[in-house]
Amino acid sequence: MGVVYKAQDTTLGRFVALKFLPHHLSQAEEEKQRFIHEAKAASALEHTNICNIHEIAESDDGQMFIVMAYYEGESLQKKIARGPLSIEETVDIAIQVTEGLARAHEAGIVHRDIKPANIMITERGEVKIVDFGLAKLSGRTKLTKEGTTLGTVAYMSPEQTQGTEVDQRTDIWALGAVLYEMLTGQQPFKGEYEMAVIYSILNEEPESISSLRPDIPPELESIANKCLQKAPGERYQNADELLDDLRRLKGEAVIGWRPIIRSLKRSKKAAIPIGIALLLALFLLLRPLVFEEAVVSGPKPIAVISFENQTGDPAYDYLQKAIPNLLITSLEQSSDLRVATWERLYDLLKQIGKEEVEIIDRNVGFELCRREGINTVVLGSFTKLGDVFATDVKVLDAKSKKLLKSASAKGEGIASILNTQINELSREISLGVGIAEGEIKIEQQPIAEVTTASMEAYNYFIRGRDEWERGNVVDARKFLAQAVHHDSSFASAYFYLSLVSNAMSEISARNNELQKAKTFSHRTSDKEKSAIESAYALFIEGNLTKALEIAESAKTKYPNDKRLYNFLGALYGFLGRVPEAIAAQEKAVQLDPEFGEALNSLAYRYMSAGNYEKALEYFERYAAAYPGDANPVDSMGELLFKTGQIDAAAAKFKEVMKLDPGYWGAYAWLSYIEALKGNHSDSMRQIDMLLEKVAYPAGRAFGLVFKGFYLHWLGQFSESLAALDQAEDVWNKLGNERDKPEVDRLRAWVYYDLNELELSQQSFRKWLEAKKNRYPDQSPEFEAEYHAYRAFVDLKLGHPDSARSRMAAMDSLSAEPETPTDLLRAEILLAEGKLNDAIAVSEKALAKENLAADQIFANTPFQKDVLARCYQKMGKLDKAIAVYRELLTFDPKKKSIYLSHSRYHYQLAKLYEQKEQTRKAIEHYEKFLEIWNNADKGLPELIDAKARLARLKG
Repeated sequence: MGVVYKAQDTTLGRFVALKFLPHHLSQAEEEKQRFIHEAKAASALEHTNICNIHEIAESDDGQMFIVMAYYEGESLQKKIARGPLSIEETVDIAIQVTEGLARAHEAGIVHRDIKPANIMITERGEVKIVDFGLAKLSGRTKLTKEGTTLGTVAYMSPEQTQGTEVDQRTDIWALGAVLYEMLTGQQPFKGEYEMAVIYSILNEEPESISSLRPDIPPELESIANKCLQKAPGERYQNADELLDDLRRLKGEAVIGWRPIIRSLKRSKKAAIPIGIALLLALFLLLRPLVFEEAVVSGPKPIAVISFENQTGDPAYDYLQKAIPNLLITSLEQSSDLRVATWERLYDLLKQIGKEEVEIIDRNVGFELCRREGINTVVLGSFTKLGDVFATDVKVLDAKSKKLLKSASAKGEGIASILNTQINELSREISLGVGIAEGEIKIEQQPIAEVTTASMEAYNYFIRGRDEWERGNVVDARKFLAQAVHHDSSFASAYFYLSLVSNAMSEISARNNELQKAKTFSHRTSDKEKSAIESAYALFIEGNLTKALEIAESAKTKYPNDKRLYNFLGALYGFLGRVPEAIAAQEKAVQLDPEFGEALNSLAYRYMSAGNYEKALEYFERYAAAYPGDANPVDSMGELLFKTGQIDAAAAKFKEVMKLDPGYWGAYAWLSYIEALKGNHSDSMRQIDMLLEKVAYPAGRAFGLVFKGFYLHWLGQFSESLAALDQAEDVWNKLGNERDKPEVDRLRAWVYYDLNELELSQQSFRKWLEAKKNRYPDQSPEFEAEYHAYRAFVDLKLGHPDSARSRMAAMDSLSAEPETPTDLLRAEILLAEGKLNDAIAVSEKALAKENLAADQIFANTPFQKDVLARCYQKMGKLDKAIAVYRELLTFDPKKKSIYLSHSRYHYQLAKLYEQKEQTRKAIEHYEKFLEIWNNADKGLPELIDAKARLARLKG
């Protein structure tokens, strides 16, 4: 079907695969359409085990081509050619292929050409299904002429060889043939020519796997045999059934995600602050559940879509969403129902390109139910006659559109909707799908008792929740505040307010709102109560273990909630359980391929692990899902910085500022890039812009921290400490105990550089106590970090023995501090006079990659010139000079990028003066004094530099 080239994407600096339709076929419209069809089929899918499609285009000479992801590795065909695979590897590959097929089948796509040549195994052991050229999209017109067969004969199902209609069970047959070949090294159906192979497929049974390979587990042979049943009805009916059996064989729980077994390096940055993203994910259970039809018989799937406003008054339009949401909450109380939630329906709208749809009408509702495998749909209308509100519902079979049940309810005033109508209608809907009346009475609580008795409060709550989900925290707070104004015991509204406050780093407000949510949590459903208790355990009690237990228990009750998996991923990541974090968040993305929070989190996890290609993939998906959003652009800027593409990163951050002038992180990054280049005035200008343009208090507090950081580099220590004091005042007003300790840590390093060592020790101790109190589970790591800090202080005090003792204590804690410990070891060796050892260790330390996202503490301690000082002490002045020159040279290609300390110019000038290179000495004294133009008066280096410069010039 074409020719594939390896090519380089010069814009993004990555390799891609270009698949060209041969020139002689580019002129044939049918072939052209089939080629476009392949690109559309594959690009409709987003999954770890499916080849990514970036775009389709046409060359100047009219040749069609698809731009696909490029993977290092080999085809399964080549792998099998070397001999049968091990049992373990066979099962692992089969699981990954099945997961990819499950995603394709979920989207209504049948591959129709599964074979070893179309399965790639990357160097990391990841499976990628490629070549969707023969794929069939359910409900679409066939591209092939009636009666023709497509696919590779040896892997074709019986129905495919006969040219009849095929479905997902054809792919299951083909995978069975691939499974057989992986285990035996030969195809199950053979022949010297095509018709002989087809005859064998239709009429013969393959030789048993156990006769060819006696060590085969009987369960695995049974799986392969079931895939290869000639009658489609006797095979696995869908990929999920096959996946369950494969996982059981491997000993995994059937929970819908493949464990990541590779060891990944822990990200310190992700581990220390839970931060905004963790609590954003936390409303896991409060947000509606993602629906997925049960694998076994159980709860009945049902969806409730928008209601029609027949009052003639647009003031009641909000009820079009409010009534379905109330019905969903009421129906969710039944263990006999699986309710497709409002959020899930809108996720599906995005997947079919109808994300702008606000009101889900009957036709769109039927389409969504068909895609999701939902059997029953509820729709309705409401009207008003005088003071009487009347609501009508119809329960329909989603496939036949046959009416199963109709019901109506009415009452005085709009309050009757909450007080009586929802309860009556929910009961009638339950009866309509076959639930016994006795069971309904036992399970169903009045809706007002699990939400609010105020329709006005519920209206504001729905509006506030919608704005929160869109990322509009200011409007969300406004509407949610109105909700609790109308009902001061509305637990769910308080909970969402706590999310908003946390996003704005207003921790005192968050804790107050969370406390109120907990107080009134008896007036919520079990699902909402679990969410509130999880948040309370984490943020009020500081009990991470308890929060995790609640979330893992919730996973058993609600196994298909994307936000639950994302929340679990955040908790696992905080605990350093990176493979579990990745697996959980990949499950979240499987449930919603455009789930921005999970895409962003996964990208950062892969970036921390050094897998930049995978990180870029997820950032691109995040940006594509949220066009015009500043956050994914900012994230891609960080990735570009991490990979040494400094100018490209700066361009991204400038783009962020255009999209959102109040996005404080972009100013901080641009300030850092300017500081890297030695443009200190431009660096400070970015911080001043941040403080001018960012309105909300938390953003300004971060700006003040960065201001304190950069003023230190300019020798303005008094102003630096004053800026840090201002930041601490803001955090105190916001009750933010999460970010405030970092002010103490930075303040300690400023005191350290000022030789105010007693104050430095006090600030480090204050930081340690605050971190241990807030995150007791992380105490060993904080203790190790503290010992490293104090070791630097001990060295300045002239106590190398004490410093070495602290290093031993740090090592005994089995925790790796953020501080560059190699530099600390080199400093200790220098203090002990072991210069050659110190040189070896410091050279190793400076060669390490450092393109950390933590701009401030990646640069502490501020001076990293131990190697130069070693050479200077040995009398090797030229080597010392060379080290300082390198430290002062900005080179984006270097793996290690630290800010160049202003004092390096002063140290270098003294070396040049010692070597009687007067012109160069003057140059660097002048540069130092230029940077420290507004430095504090009376600093020893400032006084000495001025005197030396005057003497040299005189």
